[in-house]
Amino acid sequence: TKSNLRFVAVSATIPNPMDFGMWLSSENNDSVCFNLDDSYRPVPLKKVVLSFNNCIPSTTFKFDMNLNFKLTNIIAQYSSNKPTLVFCSTRKSTAQAAAHLASQKRFVLSDGPRAQLRERANGIVDARLREVLP
Repeated sequence: TKSNLRFVAVSATIPNPMDFGMWLSSENNDSVCFNLDDSYRPVPLKKVVLSFNNCIPSTTFKFDMNLNFKLTNIIAQYSSNKPTLVFCSTRKSTAQAAAHLASQKRFVLSDGPRAQLRERANGIVDARLREVLP
């Protein structure tokens, strides 16, 4: 018989992987879900979650833009000059955050990594994201 084997890789940002695994099951086949905790990571992961209130009545766009202006200092405070991930809620807010961070010019790359990044940037379809790379 033919086996229809599927692999689904899920990011660590899914809060309910077991529910997701059950959702992928069918009447005839149960899915197998592996929920790996941080002890499986070869390099420890430092997680920082910050919350900001939108005190002034405004649009989501204005709130996102306000948060972008906080990013540079937040990254400087928590990154210890190491690679940092910033999660944004939409593609548009990702492009806006990247453009803002690039405009700050506080995060400087040496020539080798800059050349690698520029080479890979040529493959990026989204022109706005491609433009923010050094």
